[in-house]
Amino acid sequence: FFFLMIRRPPRSTQSRSSAASDVYKRQVHGGLIVCDLFTGHGIGELLHLPPTVHHTRNNVPDVMQPGNVFTIEPILVMYPPNEVHIWADNFTAQLAENPSAQWEHTIVITSDGHEVITRRKDEKIN
Repeated sequence: FFFLMIRRPPRSTQSRSSAASDVYKRQVHGGLIVCDLFTGHGIGELLHLPPTVHHTRNNVPDVMQPGNVFTIEPILVMYPPNEVHIWADNFTAQLAENPSAQWEHTIVITSDGHEVITRRKDEKIN
């Protein structure tokens, strides 16, 4: 949920990604890093739509507006990724020799902030 630190639209995906990257560095223990090979994305009539939502510092100028729906799905890895295997289903990716953990949420930007629409009832978001 670190990505949601900047709550009021319009905000650039760049500023959100930079904030998330900084918080990951402070919060994640054991030397884990955020994999920069994969991103979140917009959701609409198709599963993968613009904007591309980076989970690390970047120079992408996209700006989130009320009504935008997108995913955040960072992957935490032990080592900088150097090899990715895509399975026969053309969807599943595996980072070679690199233990990882991934989670995902879908968010909608509202006029006064955001709503995590995939949040479980027992899940607390600050």
